[in-house]
Amino acid sequence: MFRRAIKIKSSTTLKGSAKKRLVQQVLGKFPNMTEDDFYSIFPRKDNILEVKICSNSKFYMVYSVQNIPLLIENEKSYIPTVFLLWQHPSFVKTVTTHEPVIDKLINGADLMIPGLKFQDEDECYPSFEKDEVVSIAIQSNFASLAVGTTAISSESINSNNAHGKAVLIMHTINDELYKLAQHPPEKPIITSDILSKKSDENAETSKSQEECTTNTVEAESEIEPVKSEEVTDQNIDYNYILKKYFLVGLLNLPKDSLPILTSIFYKTKFLSALPEDVNFDIKKTSYKKLSGFVKNLANNLIIGMEEVQGVQKIISVDYSHPEFVEFIQFKESGQSKQPQKKQKVLIEEMYRITSGGLQILGHYNYKKGDLITPGDVRTHVMEYVKKKQVEPSPVKGCVFLDDELVSILKTKERQITWKELFDKFFHLLSVVSIVTLPNGQQVKQNSKLHPIDIKVASRCNNKKVTIVSNLQTFGIDVKDFAHDCQLAVAASATVNELPGHQKDLQCQIQGNHAIMIRKVLLEKYGVPTKYIIGGEEKAKKN
Repeated sequence: MFRRAIKIKSSTTLKGSAKKRLVQQVLGKFPNMTEDDFYSIFPRKDNILEVKICSNSKFYMVYSVQNIPLLIENEKSYIPTVFLLWQHPSFVKTVTTHEPVIDKLINGADLMIPGLKFQDEDECYPSFEKDEVVSIAIQSNFASLAVGTTAISSESINSNNAHGKAVLIMHTINDELYKLAQHPPEKPIITSDILSKKSDENAETSKSQEECTTNTVEAESEIEPVKSEEVTDQNIDYNYILKKYFLVGLLNLPKDSLPILTSIFYKTKFLSALPEDVNFDIKKTSYKKLSGFVKNLANNLIIGMEEVQGVQKIISVDYSHPEFVEFIQFKESGQSKQPQKKQKVLIEEMYRITSGGLQILGHYNYKKGDLITPGDVRTHVMEYVKKKQVEPSPVKGCVFLDDELVSILKTKERQITWKELFDKFFHLLSVVSIVTLPNGQQVKQNSKLHPIDIKVASRCNNKKVTIVSNLQTFGIDVKDFAHDCQLAVAASATVNELPGHQKDLQCQIQGNHAIMIRKVLLEKYGVPTKYIIGGEEKAKKN
């Protein structure tokens, strides 16, 4: 049905009332489905995009979340896409076919009765009525490969030894509807045990499945929060986001583009300036409509605006206006407002003298337990070794060791490089990390500091999250950090306790924002680069 190119006629975000209407209609078509089941597919906090498309001269409504088409509405019913069925395989009944048949379905054929794989012992093979929506899969993997409506009931097939079409194909993997997904998730492996288990699961289990997290290449271990405190969508300043990225769009607007319709500017410049995975809704601002905000900018002389019969145009922009001053420096990067820098976190790595190190450093008035800098260690060790050397080594960069130095360094070698000598001596000492917080308070840690770790993980429904760990070591208030991230990337943030570590908190931000989070840590919190892992920008290929 969607083999030919699709034309998108319109795209709108469902309002609260429209979303409720969709819930009622879908529940009416699928009696076994509960309201909790619906919201496990279409999370309450996510915007549902209603896209009107045209294919083969017919019109359909497609409902998407995070740019993944999940549900198709036609004249007769609602049809789930393969993406929805990968998340919830029990949404409709599944029939199986032979693997070579799938290619024929993708090429436009309907599923014929001989193509059905009848196996009475297979508990996953269902009975079905005529005109019932079913998923089509192969028995080695019950992940949906096609979706359609039955042309005949299973009872008629068994009783009449019928021939002809079994399922009228509506949608297949890799068709034009499938290609509407900007970043399609990988096809899962669904066994018959999983499928039958899914059919018996209640709404609570379905909801918990959505909450599970699977790791991507960037994140090798799953983290399940014990407790969480979310910086909710209600705390996001949508007025700030609207103004921030509207001005960014104006800065990136070529001068020869004026005049420009505000509606065109909004779609081409404002929305493109928003960070990835940001679900912005202008109705959540105090202006409610774009026209009110544009009038406010015009009244403040930031822009020149012309309105004819309710149609607004931006005819000029005053780039010398004070509102633009703090945005100019971010014109190239697409960021508008540089966060105000906090006082930097100062980190000093020192060494505590042990009994092993005291054998050399004791000659320089140090005592066991004293702290010493790495530079002083090298200076004193080099001075001591040069005094002990009977003859210089003929090899450049190497030193001879006498019996005493061999004993102190616990080595059998008589000639080693200076680097090897220093490394062996540092191993005799214990590391102490001293962190000076912005308020002047010093925190000592009897080990090397673990750097702040930025990882990107993926949920079961392919939603990305950015997880930031080990912030507290550097004196960073995790709740304040979550709020700063919220403003920087315009996405919700959650503060979680690590399992078994009630005092250790991590910040989780919706979407893949690793690069921006790293920038916040560097520029606002002053954390040195060497103490941040993850979020590095990849070098561009020439």
